[in-house]
Amino acid sequence: MAMETREGETLRRVRDVGLIGDGGTTVERIATWDSKRDTFSVLDDESARAALADRLGLDESTLIAELERREAFLQRLLDDGVSEIAAVQEAVAAFASS
Repeated sequence: MAMETREGETLRRVRDVGLIGDGGTTVERIATWDSKRDTFSVLDDESARAALADRLGLDESTLIAELERREAFLQRLLDDGVSEIAAVQEAVAAFASS
């Protein structure tokens, strides 16, 4: 986790996400925060995608297809203005069961 103050505002961000492997001796970073631009990089390189696919027991093309499907779902929620917690939870539950 990271916390910074910018222009009087407190930013709280996940600094990075890693997969621990090889009995705890290696870490593959799959997401990182760029504090200068306040942006996230997620699964941007081949090794990160391969590590996550392996952890989930998927081939890489299936992982990418699932990520795209989830991104499209989340974009529909945004486009439809779904933002109330209960409505989001209901939509996520319906998505998960489909």
